[in-house]
Amino acid sequence: MNGEERSVPYYRNRSLWGVSIAASVRSIGYGATWPFLAVYFNTYLHMSLIFVGLIFTLNSGISIVFSLFAGYMADALGRKFTLVLGNASGFILYLLLSIFAGGNVTIISTLFVFTAFSGSLVFPSANSIVSDITSNTDREMGYAIYRIMANLGWAIGPLISAIIFSYGFSFIFLFVAIANAFATAVSLLFISTNAKFRSHRSGFLVKDYTLFFFSIPVFLLIMVSSQFSVTLPIYIVDDLHIVIRNLAYFYAVNGIVVVVGQYPISRMMRGHSDLYGLIFGSVFYTVGYLLVSFSHSLFYLIVDMVIITIGENFTSPNISTVASKIAPRDKVGRYMGFIGMINQLARTASPSVGTFILYSLSSSPIMVWPAIDGFGISAIVLFLVFKIVFVDRSRTSGRPVNI
Repeated sequence: MNGEERSVPYYRNRSLWGVSIAASVRSIGYGATWPFLAVYFNTYLHMSLIFVGLIFTLNSGISIVFSLFAGYMADALGRKFTLVLGNASGFILYLLLSIFAGGNVTIISTLFVFTAFSGSLVFPSANSIVSDITSNTDREMGYAIYRIMANLGWAIGPLISAIIFSYGFSFIFLFVAIANAFATAVSLLFISTNAKFRSHRSGFLVKDYTLFFFSIPVFLLIMVSSQFSVTLPIYIVDDLHIVIRNLAYFYAVNGIVVVVGQYPISRMMRGHSDLYGLIFGSVFYTVGYLLVSFSHSLFYLIVDMVIITIGENFTSPNISTVASKIAPRDKVGRYMGFIGMINQLARTASPSVGTFILYSLSSSPIMVWPAIDGFGISAIVLFLVFKIVFVDRSRTSGRPVNI
């Protein structure tokens, strides 16, 4: 079945649209709840900020650790099985959260921490499915469609939550549960592949120095890209004194540029090295964040966000594309799990690093973004080194890697 689906153009691939629509529905649910979670724990459950930070850290920590095992499950038990299990577990956990939303703090905190299992199962299995059902030529376009649909959900979710919010948090959690149930149904009905690769020669860990080297600039890149979730809004409000409500317009631009710009950028890069996309994207990220230092109004910040999001459009599909092409076919899930772990590690570390730089350079805020850009410049250099050492040399040795 995988071979047949690989021969179908990406825009007519039933399983690709199935996994993408499931991601969209699921992200509508999560987009509805994530903007309010910290407020819910702190204001409605009267948890201290330290405890709120702790449970979010535990959630990320479980995701980091479990990503590797989830990748192994996608390989050994099947991509579709693992994806359905992830969505179904999300349905159960958020249904329980909706039931206990006004109850015991310990139960609610524990349930939230364990929602990390659901996300950890979905990431490697969904990305492995896209890899299985697309040819090397169509791989980036497949990931582009998957990403557009997922981001469409993140754009719609917060708008829906603004309506549901008036009915209480239990209804927001119930909405996420229903979204996971729909994602489960879509996955069962429309995804036809359940590739599995049982191997007694290796466990859930991967040992591939090409993957390890590639993960270093990926980590550095995500350290830059993730600054827009914590460090950037704090800088905009505290240092530039932009009105808080205007952040909604600022971040809306990100979703619009992803939905409108992802497909043409991926089409433009088709036929070119995937690593060029990562290098170009790192340059856009670096320039976009550097310009924040010289932006003092909402208009110029929106221009910066457009540049930053163009960088996101170049890099996000290509990270998964390169990882899938490096991986042996029977270990794609494990490789995706490893990249998912690196992604989560960087996303966990970046707010602390960014706010530390912001605090350290509080007397000279214009230097904050050049300092953070050190990660982006390092990523550009290492992606270039990776291309020379692993890709170009593989071609001269007669064992070309198609990335």
